[in-house]
Amino acid sequence: SHNSIMRIPIPLFLCVCIQHLPTLNSFTVESPREIMGSYRHQTAAFGIQPTLDYPIEARGNIVWINPRDACDPIINANISGNIALIDQGTCVFERKAFMAQEVNASAVIIVFNDNQLKIMMPAENKNVWGGPDPGHPIINPYFSNVHIPVIGITREIGDILKDHLWYKQVRVQWIEDQYQTRFDHDLEGNSSPLSPFKSTGP
Repeated sequence: SHNSIMRIPIPLFLCVCIQHLPTLNSFTVESPREIMGSYRHQTAAFGIQPTLDYPIEARGNIVWINPRDACDPIINANISGNIALIDQGTCVFERKAFMAQEVNASAVIIVFNDNQLKIMMPAENKNVWGGPDPGHPIINPYFSNVHIPVIGITREIGDILKDHLWYKQVRVQWIEDQYQTRFDHDLEGNSSPLSPFKSTGP
């Protein structure tokens, strides 16, 4: 007898490329390709905060601020609508965020002086340099008027971003959800593994 071979057609599958959506409470570098990925970060306990109905999302290109620590007025011409990258420097975190907000930055990333993440706290009863000021924030109420997202990253991650800013555009994105943020720290910066590292800035 003659053996016959049955040929079964193999269907051709089309490759569908799915864009990975960021997870809640992730800080993601979207470009350039060589540093794409998610990195550790810490949400500030001031600035705009998520609610149950509205998570906070920030997405945009990074601009490295001049002056680097934003303790004095920012002079960058290209900051409006972009995300301010600010060094920890010598003044309180709230001042840096407020200075960025004044020049229409959409969000703020603060680069810590070391590789320890910190909970950035409101500078209550402190002056801009972190010294005692019992009248604050009554005397300087604008420090409490930060209405843009603020996060912090380690010096190591900050250096990676800065190395690429010299010759490429760096685009980042993050989402903060109230449920996650609430259990990361409360309004006093407690109930978090980072509670011993609460800081107002300098």
